[in-house]
This record gives sequence, C-alpha cells and structure tokens, in this order.
Amino acid sequence: MKKLSAIIVLALFSVGTVSAQYYGSVDYRKDKVYNSKAYASGGERGAISKINVLQKEAREKIASGIVNGSLTANEASRLLEMAERIELKENRFMRNGRLTRNEVNEIESDLYKLNKMIVRNKKDNEFAPIDTRGQRNRRY
Repeated sequence: MKKLSAIIVLALFSVGTVSAQYYGSVDYRKDKVYNSKAYASGGERGAISKINVLQKEAREKIASGIVNGSLTANEASRLLEMAERIELKENRFMRNGRLTRNEVNEIESDLYKLNKMIVRNKKDNEFAPIDTRGQRNRRY
C-alpha cells in the first residue's frame, strides 16, 4: 500500500512539473501581431514580455532582410546598432528592478520607430550584391 501511494504521489508530481513547464512557455503572439488581451492582465511583466517580443521580431526582420538581400550591409549594421542601443536603454532602465510606465512607453516608441526603419529599408530597392556563387552577403 505504501509503494502504491508513493508511486501515485511521484506520478502526480511529475505530471505537475511537466504541465507547469508547458504552460510557462506561452507565446503571446498570434501571427506576429500584438495580442492586447494576452498582455492585459500581465501588468508590468506583460509590458516586459511585449518589449521582448518586439525586440525579437525586429531582430528576426533584420536577419531575414540580410538573408534575402533586401538589406545592404550598411543598412543592416545601422539597424542592428539601433536595436542594441534600445536594449542597452532597457537594461539601464531595469537597474532598479522594474520599469515605470513612462520607461515602457519610451522603449516601445523606440521599437516602433526601429520597426518602421526596418520596413522602409527593406522596401527601398537597394539590394545586397550577389557574389559569384549566387549568394548574398556571405563571407565563406
């Protein structure tokens, strides 16, 4: 009887930890669009999650622009430098352990400006040169 109860407790514990890990990795995006309902109840953590999602999307857009050649090396380096400055600003604001609403608004504003610049630079009809093997911006 003791073995059976120990096995049941162990099984419940393992199921609980697996489900906690699954529910902890929720992706708040739906088709790469900000879903305000998912963040509405999050408070400060929701704002930080939104900022992290926006930063990740910006870096992914820059990477895709580099791969498909719609961003030149100069454009990509300038955009990545801007993304890095925004991240440094976020880290500076987070020194006290939290972000105020004004700080969140400032970072989000910077990220939206960066996103606009990425889209503008990807659509400006400047393409990275293609090397002899048909590859863009590759150095190997």
